[in-house]
Amino acid sequence: MKSNLFFFFFFFLIINISLIQSTKNDQKSISTIIQELETTIGTTRYYSSFDGVWIWNLLDQFSSASNYFGYSVSIYKDVIVIGAPDANKAYIYRYNGSIWNEEQILNGPSFSYFGWSVSVYKDVIVIGTYEANKAFIYRYNGAIWNEEQILSESVSYFGYSVSIYENVIVIGTDEANKAFIYRYNGAIWNQEQILNEPIDYFGYSVSIYEDVIVIGAWGEKKAYIYRYNGAIWNQEQILSESASYFGSSVSIYGNFTVIGARYANQTYIYRYNGSIWNQEQILSQPSVSYFGSSVSIYGNFIVIGTLSEKQVFIYRYNESIWNQEQILSQPSVSYFGYSASIYGNFTVIGTRNANQAFVYEAKLIPQVNILNCSSLFSSFDCYWDKIEIPSTLIYQIDYGYDWIDIDYPILEDGNVYYQQFNSSFYDNITGNEYYSIQIKAL
Repeated sequence: MKSNLFFFFFFFLIINISLIQSTKNDQKSISTIIQELETTIGTTRYYSSFDGVWIWNLLDQFSSASNYFGYSVSIYKDVIVIGAPDANKAYIYRYNGSIWNEEQILNGPSFSYFGWSVSVYKDVIVIGTYEANKAFIYRYNGAIWNEEQILSESVSYFGYSVSIYENVIVIGTDEANKAFIYRYNGAIWNQEQILNEPIDYFGYSVSIYEDVIVIGAWGEKKAYIYRYNGAIWNQEQILSESASYFGSSVSIYGNFTVIGARYANQTYIYRYNGSIWNQEQILSQPSVSYFGSSVSIYGNFIVIGTLSEKQVFIYRYNESIWNQEQILSQPSVSYFGYSASIYGNFTVIGTRNANQAFVYEAKLIPQVNILNCSSLFSSFDCYWDKIEIPSTLIYQIDYGYDWIDIDYPILEDGNVYYQQFNSSFYDNITGNEYYSIQIKAL
């Protein structure tokens, strides 16, 4: 009787297999995601992992007659800013889903080195003009970028370095050994605090993320970390190494801080454990001159530029160490990698005097992953999350015979559901139904 019942289920049981794809936040969109299926009636607990090889392809290339175009670069989502300080200009590009189009050119005062430093976050751009001791703030109104405010201080080299996050801007001064912090109150940007350290080149490089600021001081081979407590910015820790020019470039994201030491051909990575910043890894390229001239971190990727080797190195974190993923190269372009900025799956690379900038896009070439799901005589759903990978994928399910494409996409609530009705494959020995699902690139 029981075997007849099994036979009945083998031929007539109808199941509903739903595959759900959901887009996660920006940080997870470039990470390996492991999703655990909750155990409920009619389901089975399993783990699914989507990974593969990341390939950075040249997507776009910009050029300009403006001198030093590409000296500074910054990217946030679909906006890129490129400084051309010798021409006192900054160029804005916007991504339309396929290419980056020039959106606007900002012009600064003559002989000010407008564009020496640039930083963009959401709808605000900050541009440093260290020769004029000013920083210009622009805000996007949905159509154009309007000048919102000019910050000015009576110290030399104010605007040498800039960085913005949310409603806070930090501006370095290089030779004045100061860094200025401004906060937006909804109407204007007010000076909130001055960080002052009597050491050489404090403020040469700056970076801010959430409530943490990193300031490089390569003259003393140090980097200073400050944390906001809701009222003031307190010095949290001083990072110090013996590497020459340690602190010449800095970048922070999440619990990671990256510090370049370009004359030592090294880059240092520190990780915050909740109380202190510990050195986690040293990236080194002994045969590559000025490795660490520019650094930028976002998510699980670090981009490191060189001053004269015309190369940019990309590293990816695999939950334990940072591995070299790829080397970008433009052999015919002088000072390729002098500046670099990464956001999401895009990285923009600038040059010092070639008047060019390059945009690379990361694509994941996924490995074929076969997921085995099982249940006991019940219909069930297999859910998992995947990272943003090429759309040329096929989803297939194996019912014990052949791989069958699951090709009925249904848009709902911003998700894509793939739905297929078929008889299940029955295992005569265990009494369980088994299904294998695979995803592969075309």
